Amino acid sequence: IKRWARRYAHLIELHYLPSYCPDLNPDEYLNCDLKTELAKRPERRAKGQWVKTVERTLQNLAEQPDRIRSYFQAKKIQHAAA
Repeated sequence: IKRWARRYAHLIELHYLPSYCPDLNPDEYLNCDLKTELAKRPERRAKGQWVKTVERTLQNLAEQPDRIRSYFQAKKIQHAAA
């Protein structure tokens, strides 16, 4: 991969992250957003509805490009105390 990255360095820019760095990982912002949205949906508790509810929620998020873009521009995720 490193050799490929050097070959195409004029086309891409790599940013190396620490091995564990959730506050810099846009996936974590999606996970946080997804959990928040799912908590608002009572149908998530209906037997056999979990997968459909998650898929529907992800589709809804995917249709909001500004929201997805914000994951890459966001400040660190604020974890609520459990």
